Amino acid sequence: PPFLPLNACPLSQGSTCLSKGVGQKKWARPTMSISDAELSAVTAEVDAWASKNVRALDALSEEHRAAIDELEGNSSSLSQQQLELDDALSHRSDAAKQAQRVVAGLVSQLEQLDVEQQQLPAKRAEIERVIDQESQSLASVQRAITEQEATGERRSVELAKGTSMYRKWLGLAFERVGEDRLRLDLKHVDPSSPERSFSFEVYVDAKNIYHVDKCDPPTPGLAQLVAHLNETNNFAEFVRTVRRKFQESVPGREGAPAIVTQP
Repeated sequence: PPFLPLNACPLSQGSTCLSKGVGQKKWARPTMSISDAELSAVTAEVDAWASKNVRALDALSEEHRAAIDELEGNSSSLSQQQLELDDALSHRSDAAKQAQRVVAGLVSQLEQLDVEQQQLPAKRAEIERVIDQESQSLASVQRAITEQEATGERRSVELAKGTSMYRKWLGLAFERVGEDRLRLDLKHVDPSSPERSFSFEVYVDAKNIYHVDKCDPPTPGLAQLVAHLNETNNFAEFVRTVRRKFQESVPGREGAPAIVTQP
């Protein structure tokens, strides 16, 4: 250094300095003088150095602050990206689970379809068997209907024959009542009143069974006669029998009920 500070020696200010090979001797404090120009130059040099270093430190601080701000921004951006990635991963995980469930459902359906496909031949055979049975049943029903129609036609022919014969010889007349009933009107039954009308109505139901009602006058044993008609299907015989019953009911004829006179 160009000069020695006054307190450079640790033994200054009244203390003594020892020198090797030299006895103890009190040193006098050195005196130095610095001009104002030199002091100003040194001060200016120090100020320039300090100012330069302060500016450098300020620039470095600004760089550090900018770097810190950038790092904080990057950290915030990275955090946001991390959240977005976590959310996307969560959604993808949910989608993957949903896809797995869908795939499992499809696999189950395929397995069920495979089982059903294996059962198709047996089901087809069973359906064909049922169809064959139904076809046979239908054929039986059709045959029964044909037979009933034939029976109905035979009964209609029988009625026509009876009508023709009894209209001529027994004074029998037929009158259609409604769509399915036939009214039989018999005359020449009561000798005392040949034009007196004896009648009844007859019809055949869906099962080809005869029914007789509105018999005038009422005839005892009519239900048994109708039952016999359904057994024999002989309508002409039935008409003859009913006519005979009508004749027996006429007062004064053999077998007729007695006439009761008032006293």
